[in-house]
Amino acid sequence: MVFVALSLPMSLLAALGQADTSPSIINAPNRLIGFGIWLILLSLRSLWPLLAKEAKLFSATRNTLCCGIMGIDYMKSKLCQVIVGIDEVGRGSWAGPLLVVAACATAKLPKGLADSKSLTKIQREQLYEELIETCRFGEGWVQPEEIDEFGLAQAMRIAVSRALIMLAPSFRTKIIMDGKVNYCPNEYKNVKCLVRADALKPIVSAAGIYAKVKRDKHMADISRFYPDYNFEKHVGYGTADHLEAIKTHGICPLHRKSFKPIKAFI
Repeated sequence: MVFVALSLPMSLLAALGQADTSPSIINAPNRLIGFGIWLILLSLRSLWPLLAKEAKLFSATRNTLCCGIMGIDYMKSKLCQVIVGIDEVGRGSWAGPLLVVAACATAKLPKGLADSKSLTKIQREQLYEELIETCRFGEGWVQPEEIDEFGLAQAMRIAVSRALIMLAPSFRTKIIMDGKVNYCPNEYKNVKCLVRADALKPIVSAAGIYAKVKRDKHMADISRFYPDYNFEKHVGYGTADHLEAIKTHGICPLHRKSFKPIKAFI
């Protein structure tokens, strides 16, 4: 009751001070209960402007989130246009995993974004350090044995699904995917496939650069377990050096046995 009284305007307190306190009221429990409820309702009415203000503040804060974990995928800030870019790396590799990355900007993207293949290793790594501060990323890794089991097209679908699950955009988010084929799950309706999107759309470039740096590092790390194949140099792609290593040492567990160049050595 003290809290209720403190929350009431002074004019109401004065009016209540003149309320009838005769025994007929004091000894009427039902009327007292009704009077108490009336006081609570009045106090809530006085708090309503404050609650409305808090609700407005919460709404404004919510709208500044970009691609939140709970699927809040819109942002009214001028710094971030809410678009998810998707690119892959390692699709044609003879060995190692396929990696698909979904990217969403949370701040202004750095300058110099381009197709990762057109950049030097140093340029990619410099941009990578900036991108991890300005974007959120979802990674979809598919291992060689999965590619052999499901085929490359299905592996792409699995990788895209894993990347989107990790990033967690809502189903209505606009998505730009590099290439001609839409590998997104059917729930995502706002998908645009664009050839050379990794060169034309900065957010797709960001996804491609991040993916390239991540996978290259993975292949360099794992090459320590397979030093005869020089994976740190060709990162699993079909080079003359890689082919010569296979001829000399045979295949290893990282090789994709379903790929035609590798089948010849099984």
